[in-house]
Amino acid sequence: MKHTDFIVLDVLLMELSFFLSYYFRHSNFSNLWVTQLYRESALVILVVAILISILNEIHKNILKRGSWQEFKQSIKLSALVSVTMLAYIFFFRHDAQFSRSVLGVFFLLSTVAVTLGNMAWKQYLLKKKGNEMRRNHMLVLTHSSMAFSAITRILNNAFNAYEVVGTILIDNGKEIGDDVHGVPVVCRYRDAEQYMVGKWIDEVMIALPKDMPVPDEFLDMCMEMGITTHTKLAVETDRECQHTIEKYAGSTVLTESLRIASNRQVFVKRAMDILGAIVGLFFTAIFTIIVGPIIYFTDPGPIFFSQNRIGQNGRVFKIYKFRSMYKDAEARKAELMEKNKMKGFMFKVDADPRILGSGPDGTKHGIGWFIRKTSIDEFPQFWNVLKGTRDIINTTKKIELKMQLAAA
Repeated sequence: MKHTDFIVLDVLLMELSFFLSYYFRHSNFSNLWVTQLYRESALVILVVAILISILNEIHKNILKRGSWQEFKQSIKLSALVSVTMLAYIFFFRHDAQFSRSVLGVFFLLSTVAVTLGNMAWKQYLLKKKGNEMRRNHMLVLTHSSMAFSAITRILNNAFNAYEVVGTILIDNGKEIGDDVHGVPVVCRYRDAEQYMVGKWIDEVMIALPKDMPVPDEFLDMCMEMGITTHTKLAVETDRECQHTIEKYAGSTVLTESLRIASNRQVFVKRAMDILGAIVGLFFTAIFTIIVGPIIYFTDPGPIFFSQNRIGQNGRVFKIYKFRSMYKDAEARKAELMEKNKMKGFMFKVDADPRILGSGPDGTKHGIGWFIRKTSIDEFPQFWNVLKGTRDIINTTKKIELKMQLAAA
């Protein structure tokens, strides 16, 4: 919620765009508040714009992004609000009363208004922060081999939050007074304490090569003077994963994962899982009424089949399916091994007589073949989704690997 000002600005601009689009279509505002549909539409825009801004993180890194990125985010916001409005109109059957041209003009006006409004407010905030607020003075401790790249990165991402007042090269690779990308070398490393005591320094950025540890005496000195230090992690990796720094198990760690989700993203995903599972279980109940009796009368016994499977990171869980094979399917596997087309621990035959209704030679297409072909047998797995069972990943490979390890 740190971007509440931008959210409020966007809502005001979108409401203004809606009023103007109504005016362009009807040439007056007289019926805007009289007609219940348009009053409700203005309220829908208000609520939806706020929700979309928060849930889709429309304003994330807004102070750092450029004009093109700003325009794309404005299009995204206006498009989502417009689509929601369209769904609202048709769902409540207001399509005969609501002018489509109002919605079209609203999309164009809101996109332009939100883009220009955000850019103007952003420039005002940056200028205010740079001119009216005291910027922290930053000193950079680095090595001459990476001084240019380190300072360039800092300057490109400063956004008026701090002012880089000087650099100290730990290897004394340049003379005092020389500059690195416009930032002067202010002193030798051995004279750092004397320099920092007599100058206004709020923060120090430490950017050193991987094989060069950060001097403990320098960190202790900064701590004693109340100066905040930022140490660039000397971690270089080409792995395609996400990184984050966090406090974990009592230590400050660099966490790497294929996907790092925020609390908001986890909440939205789980909510969607539950909603999708409820819908899926509704259809499962219908299929149970239809195919359940057929399965039972084909081969009296359980309608559902359960089996332990390997899930995420090797977790074992129980999966549920409609039973598509005879109860003695596992016992009959041995007599079919010579027809197995798979190598190793996997089993598959072209005409499997163990499938319900397949006949002695396995060529008939009965209920078992039908629910497999149409994937109806998978619907009970929505119960796994509702319970929150971890996603199945590479199940076949993991089972085969575990069996090979057990055999070894």
